[in-house]
Amino acid sequence: MSNQRYDFVVLGAGTSGCYLAERLSRDNNVSVLLVDAGKDSKNPVFSMPAGFTQTLFSDKYNWRFNSVPEAQLGNRSIYCPRGKVVGGSSMINGMIHSIGQIEDYVDWQKTGFSLATPHNILERFGKLFRVDDSITKAEPHPLESAFLSACEDAKLSIKDRLHESQSVSSGGTYHHTIHQGKRAGVLPLLPLLRKRKNVNVMTKTHIDKLHFSGSRVTRISAIQNRKKSLDIAVDGELVLCLGAIGTPSVLQRSGIGPKETLEILGIETNIDLPTGKNLQDHLLIKKTYKLSGMNTYNSDAAGPSLAKTLWDYSVNKKGPIAAGASSAGAYLSVGGEERPDTQLFFSYGSGTNSDSAFIVDPFDAVTIGTYQLRPESRGSVSISSDNPLANPKIHYNYLSCENDWKASLGGLSYQETFMESDAFSAFEPRAAIVDVESDEYIRQFAETAHHPVGTCSVGENGVVNGDLMVKGLSNLRIADASIIPNLISGNTQAICAVIGDMLGEDILSRSGNV
Repeated sequence: MSNQRYDFVVLGAGTSGCYLAERLSRDNNVSVLLVDAGKDSKNPVFSMPAGFTQTLFSDKYNWRFNSVPEAQLGNRSIYCPRGKVVGGSSMINGMIHSIGQIEDYVDWQKTGFSLATPHNILERFGKLFRVDDSITKAEPHPLESAFLSACEDAKLSIKDRLHESQSVSSGGTYHHTIHQGKRAGVLPLLPLLRKRKNVNVMTKTHIDKLHFSGSRVTRISAIQNRKKSLDIAVDGELVLCLGAIGTPSVLQRSGIGPKETLEILGIETNIDLPTGKNLQDHLLIKKTYKLSGMNTYNSDAAGPSLAKTLWDYSVNKKGPIAAGASSAGAYLSVGGEERPDTQLFFSYGSGTNSDSAFIVDPFDAVTIGTYQLRPESRGSVSISSDNPLANPKIHYNYLSCENDWKASLGGLSYQETFMESDAFSAFEPRAAIVDVESDEYIRQFAETAHHPVGTCSVGENGVVNGDLMVKGLSNLRIADASIIPNLISGNTQAICAVIGDMLGEDILSRSGNV
């Protein structure tokens, strides 16, 4: 067993875990152990924004999970990338900054999530993500004016700060967690955590299970480098930040989960809780449109233009390599309500996903995509065995509710109408895939937007109480996307940072150390 003792042990060095560890360790009298199964990599591909097109498919930095066959998607198994590196999935994501809608957090409060007042959350977004510092607006592109004109044709309000305007139908250019041409978000926190004498970062350490004495966790069983057994003592508080896939998996191996699930695997039930239930995700439907008379990022990534693209990034930290996943977008209502129910993405390039990388298309094109913001379908995460190195069973259960089908079809129809706008007519947009009916197109091509949440939800029927303490225990909390009761109306990286920071401040305030 590790002989060193800590006030706080944080399992998972993703977005929430890093922000939590940073907040706790501001108090020099507090000691923090931050544990992650990934490696601590300084590979420059992570700081390069466009590097996500490679890391999103690399088994070196990515767990590369897959779902079970999804019935409503032609029984396809959906690829589920999760970051296998210190920094977690924030190191391989598309960096779009989004804060959701205030109505999301009003609904959260109704579940008993006492920390998450709308005022507290929105104020914290502003503190953690400052415009032109930790978040930056996407660079202008020759197609930007056409996109904004198409938004105006669609009666959308044009907003300079689109991430602040999501409760009304609006369009504009996205901000990203990019600063001076480099990935921001969690990445700048990592050197800070490494320098703090009261923080120890333990890498390549895969969590097996937790051990209890009464209502307290006293010990953690882990595996280092996939072969060496290690025990970690828990003297103070333990916080799980392993995400919507990892956190329920560890809890289930520890006997905290649905009794019927655990009994099948021969695991003794310590606490019967709906761990792994309530999985929610955004289902992304996107289309590629070929263009004439306009160079897109596709041209910039090939032929004679590639040298200029590389030079522009190496010297100026600008150009396509400095761009996030989607430069422009909109929040809109396809269901007729005033509150937007769909998010739209517009990228100045296109490509296809291979087994190992994103392959840029050999023609000039753009990508447009939509997803329903608040799906009703619920899935689950469960362990496949008591082996901590075995992949979990992920069942998204997409489109299992009729309203989700209607919303997804509405979003796809909106894409087609949007691209028919006079604003794009000069470029003669043509869909790359034709002659496929809309419902069949969704079955064949819909994919995850990488926003899994909800599997250890806060609330009366959930896994954690309003202070994020696991029910039935006194020193185990959860602070990650798994506690989110209802999926927010937007991308999830920023709210995960808020959850970590918010819990850290609350813990210190209870001890009088803020």
